[in-house]
Amino acid sequence: MEPTKIISIIIITLITTLTEQTNACNKCPKYTYKQHSEASFLSLLPGSTKLRDLALLGSHSSASYRPEFGPRRQTQDLTIYQQLHRKVRVLDIGVRARSDLFEIISFGKVISFGFHEFLIEAIDFLEDYPQEMIILLMHEDLPPTLDNSKSICEILEFYLRFFVRKKGVVVKNWNLDDTIGQFRGKILLASTDSSFVDGNCAFDARQCNPNLDFLDKSDKFNGKRRKIFKWMAFNSLLKSGDCFINNVSFDDGQNGRRAIARDGGHYYGDTCAQPINYLVAKNFKKFSGIMTITMADFVTNELSDKIKDSNFN
Repeated sequence: MEPTKIISIIIITLITTLTEQTNACNKCPKYTYKQHSEASFLSLLPGSTKLRDLALLGSHSSASYRPEFGPRRQTQDLTIYQQLHRKVRVLDIGVRARSDLFEIISFGKVISFGFHEFLIEAIDFLEDYPQEMIILLMHEDLPPTLDNSKSICEILEFYLRFFVRKKGVVVKNWNLDDTIGQFRGKILLASTDSSFVDGNCAFDARQCNPNLDFLDKSDKFNGKRRKIFKWMAFNSLLKSGDCFINNVSFDDGQNGRRAIARDGGHYYGDTCAQPINYLVAKNFKKFSGIMTITMADFVTNELSDKIKDSNFN
């Protein structure tokens, strides 16, 4: 082989190697998290603890782990039972009334998972951990179909009558001054939707100042202007009210929800983005007398432990 060709090959090889090394150095790291710990924690709190004094972790769009979801819409990768085992205590479910039954809806898509199956998984967990408690946050995501003749609350009553093995496990009417001791082993129904609340079949969670959007403020972590979540303005938001639902789910249209919420590995501007769950776990604060529910995508054990531990400080 001619010397010039050998030199050219060497130069190309060096350039390729240097480029690969530079890209590797510039690549944002992915975050790793610890293994899950013991599932129960409400059982360790006194039965006299009021519900208004709890901080709870919720999973946003809890049933979206189902296989028919693509990565752009998926917000969880654990089953309902597994989420509860990670100390999630608030399950989020959207429904549509169809033929006098419930279809589970997430991001406008019907999930091939029956509402009765959803209930049974939650009840199975409570049978294994009878000193715990679950809040089921329900909302009507699509209007009823034309072949539907029953109200939302009538359909809900059908499921409770025929699919809940033990009477009294599901509680429709409760308030923030009730205590944990009253509801160990129970599922408490709540809703941000008038169709449930007006029918008197769920706690009115609209009083919890539900945060489903985000604010445009300076991000003190990256020094950039970006849209950030209201959890970074807790003090101003929690001056009034008895409870607060804070949904920290986010999709920027470029990076997947898993990367934004949990994994990282991508840039925001010229800096590596810190996952939302990492930031919430780092900065979470609990306020006395205000039930605080944090709804997250792809829940992490650091986040669940931080929220759990805040109940004991």
